[in-house]
Amino acid sequence: MEPTASLSERSVPNESVLLVIIGQRNQALDELAKYTAYAEQLERENAELRKKLSERG
Repeated sequence: MEPTASLSERSVPNESVLLVIIGQRNQALDELAKYTAYAEQLERENAELRKKLSERG
């Protein structure tokens, strides 16, 4: 009968799996940064438009 690995030994992902996970996480963080920058740009534009609108009336 072969020895079985303990649960903790079986649940440790190998290095290639960790690299994939890290790569996906980094890609998600890059996307988040893009959307955050875009949202900040829209907020600035919105503030400028509100200022112009309040100056008119």
